[in-house]
Amino acid sequence: MTCAVIFTWLPGTRLFGIRAGIVAALLLAGSLIAGFEARQAKTDAVLLAAVVSAQNLVAKIYLNWLPGERVAPLLSYLFWLAIAFGVLVKAPIIILVSGANVIVLMIWNRSWGLFRRLRPVTGLLPASSIALPWFLAVASVSGGEFFEEAVGRDLFGKVFWSQESRGFPRATNWPFSGLLLGAGQFLRGCQSDGFGEIAPMDQLGFALLG
Repeated sequence: MTCAVIFTWLPGTRLFGIRAGIVAALLLAGSLIAGFEARQAKTDAVLLAAVVSAQNLVAKIYLNWLPGERVAPLLSYLFWLAIAFGVLVKAPIIILVSGANVIVLMIWNRSWGLFRRLRPVTGLLPASSIALPWFLAVASVSGGEFFEEAVGRDLFGKVFWSQESRGFPRATNWPFSGLLLGAGQFLRGCQSDGFGEIAPMDQLGFALLG
């Protein structure tokens, strides 16, 4: 949880100033659910640290790429190492979060530039060398039952059905996600109506919500 707090403070400070970064880190550190999960010896706190670290690197790479500055290869490789670590903790979650973030930013800027700066070809090699042996070992021991349980029942059960819905109907979260489309259209409309360019921090914020 300490790593998650630090990696919340870093991008918050970089994007919005030191005061916002400190407030965001303190809010996470004082969160009841975050403190509870950190003391249960579960994977969720470790996964949170991996996801936030990957998002921190995406923000750094994006803010360097947008004005045309050089993106250090080390940042890209650290991003893929964070992805590999998150995959080992709870396979699909970090890919869904960071992948959605990168896709939204590419659509917003109508460019593959950010994706290229992530160096997916060379970055996937060390990431695969870390995560793939574990997947092969688990598949060999469980005969594929582990993936059926983890993805088919646990993940899809939470996303599409009523698992952990806290009493709400099935797939309640999906209709509300459509509100993001309206928010994106509103920002685009402001830009086209002469309100100026949308700041990179606002683009990142919308991408993170996505």
